[in-house]
Amino acid sequence: MEPSRSRPAPGSDPEPDDRRQSPRSAFSGRVTVRFGADALAGPGQNISREGVCFVADGVVRVLVEVEGRPEPVVGELVRVQTTGDGRTNLAIRFVDPGA
Repeated sequence: MEPSRSRPAPGSDPEPDDRRQSPRSAFSGRVTVRFGADALAGPGQNISREGVCFVADGVVRVLVEVEGRPEPVVGELVRVQTTGDGRTNLAIRFVDPGA
């Protein structure tokens, strides 16, 4: 049986290849993400004078503080998207959602 698909929260863009396992709810509380000091390495895809694109061998672990939750939660960065206005959209999967 295939998992049920949720409707995107208002203001979010639905992804054509939506693999979400849990329904989403709108949330406007403060979220703080802390990145560790681990290093990631992997093969490059392309490079220019302005930057480099590569595929990391591993995951980016983060510590997430969510307003309304009593304790920080360990997560994995799963998507980063610049919005073009000096802001960045981050998607993080909680490693232990029940924690």
